[in-house]
Amino acid sequence: MNRISRNISFILRAERMIAKRRMAVVTRKAGFVGAAVVLGAAGLVFLNVAAYLALAERMDPALAALLLAAGDLILALILVLVAGRMSAEADIAPVREMRDMAVADLESEVEVAAAEVAAIADSLKTAARHPLAAGVGLIGPLLTILLKVVSRDPAEKDRISEAEE
Repeated sequence: MNRISRNISFILRAERMIAKRRMAVVTRKAGFVGAAVVLGAAGLVFLNVAAYLALAERMDPALAALLLAAGDLILALILVLVAGRMSAEADIAPVREMRDMAVADLESEVEVAAAEVAAIADSLKTAARHPLAAGVGLIGPLLTILLKVVSRDPAEKDRISEAEE
């Protein structure tokens, strides 16, 4: 039973670690995207104004604006691709493996416990049908307990009787 509770505790801790790691990556992604938006917006405004003024002297102003807009969109696409490549899977893989091992161990413990319960139920059915046969199985453990009580050291008997008083 101790292993079952330990495995359940381990599974919950592993799940919490996985969730924390995923949230850390999501937070980091959001931070990068937010910083990219703020810096990109401010930088692009000034860059676009400067580039537009330079290009408008050499070509049609509408074409200059179109070229600058295309450059801005390409830069935005690059930033989105960088943010999309971030992943927590490499960090989560060992934790997920340990969690899966704990789940497998927990499943085997539950199967063993179920088999023990079935064996106890069968023993009780046998005892109900054949009470004397069940009593024969209890003779060994009862004799062991009786021999331990009888063969105790006298000093230990005194200590036990003092504790009972």
